[in-house]
Amino acid sequence: MQRVQILLQKLTELSKQGDKNTAIDIDLMLDYTKVLYADLLEYRKTLDFPIPSLINEPTLSEMAQKMEKEHKEEAKENISSYKPQANPDNTFVETAKKEPLTDKQTIPVTKHIKKNVRQTIGINDKYLIISELFSNNKTAYEEVLDELNKLESYQQALNWLDTNMHNQYGWNEESEAVQLFYGILNNFFGK
Repeated sequence: MQRVQILLQKLTELSKQGDKNTAIDIDLMLDYTKVLYADLLEYRKTLDFPIPSLINEPTLSEMAQKMEKEHKEEAKENISSYKPQANPDNTFVETAKKEPLTDKQTIPVTKHIKKNVRQTIGINDKYLIISELFSNNKTAYEEVLDELNKLESYQQALNWLDTNMHNQYGWNEESEAVQLFYGILNNFFGK
């Protein structure tokens, strides 16, 4: 319940800005609301007595299944819209015409699809990172992730963050949020 109180406090602080709220602030409030809703659903499950639902809200597992289904559908769309680059000497095309593929053969992939670091950051971690490391500046967070996606290794990411972010936001190397962010980056670049 402590996180519920923190989320409510953050929502209250943002709502007090009134007409000064930007689109990013509104998005952040929506995101906080989603996390708050999920936390309250989980809390309700821990109670000893059932509470009748006024609305038919999905359970977390149903929401996760829906998100997984949407992700799979999106992946299918990406695959179906993929057009391989032309092979200048047509060796694969000619081979395929002559000999059908066996189970052990694979089609060569000519385009490398790079993963996005955003895909490795969970929603709760995202809010922690934005609030603790970027002082609730979602734009700065997004810009940093764009830059990190351009890098090739974990060491490059650490060097870039050390040069560009530590002094600007006063990151403490030993804080839980910094260690979490580094762990996410290590997993991302390690794959």
